[in-house]
Amino acid sequence: MTEVETVIAGFRGRIQQKHLAVGKFAAVVVDEETRAELMAALAPYDLRVFVKVAAQPIAFDDIEESKTDKIEIAYTGVIEVRHMKPTGFGKIHNKNIFKAAVALYKTFGVFEPVILRKDMTVIDGEMRVAAAKELDLDRLPAIVLNATELQAKFLRLVLNKSNEFQRWHWDEVDAFLEQHPEFLPHLEPLGIFGERVVPKSYLAKSVTDYEIHEETIGKTQQAAYKQEHGLARWATIERAERAIEEQVRAIRRKK
Repeated sequence: MTEVETVIAGFRGRIQQKHLAVGKFAAVVVDEETRAELMAALAPYDLRVFVKVAAQPIAFDDIEESKTDKIEIAYTGVIEVRHMKPTGFGKIHNKNIFKAAVALYKTFGVFEPVILRKDMTVIDGEMRVAAAKELDLDRLPAIVLNATELQAKFLRLVLNKSNEFQRWHWDEVDAFLEQHPEFLPHLEPLGIFGERVVPKSYLAKSVTDYEIHEETIGKTQQAAYKQEHGLARWATIERAERAIEEQVRAIRRKK
């Protein structure tokens, strides 16, 4: 532990949030007295110090913008939900996933940090913010980035879109869920199921219509992605079963 870290540790219980980086220190403290004492204690050190009292709105405008293309972390810790400002940029929210997220966070708490700009606009984590409000949570773990508005929009696309292309080692997933089935109620609404069994209630019409056109592979965009032959076979059977069910309903209506 460095000398500066030792000084900060002496304020344990009076500092609610803190971030110590090279050459600078930012913190949120319980009262004005603590703020004054902390500022005085750190004065002898070569640090740019920013300390706010908890009752004050959190802002990071005093920290310089990065002069390079690198996006720096300005703060890590816990921030009150009321300061966070969703933008809605570029993303359509899924109501079913939101319900699953609320149930997940109600059981386990919110463990993934919300990523914010210095003005408290949300880069990533709008669903977590909405779920926190639904659950009357006052604070969330957060990371504040020293990012411009343009960089924030870029990050929002990267952080959200990259997750959609992830694949899983399903044998490992199945083995885990077989040993720990208590997690299934939280994972199934998010699309992860034990033994590759997919509840029909989860599948959208677009999945039921899934097909692989062998004659076009290598000639179309479809060839750029891994083909799910098992899912295609399931969709073929499901379409046939639905066609039979519709025929049965039609016969009954005639009667």
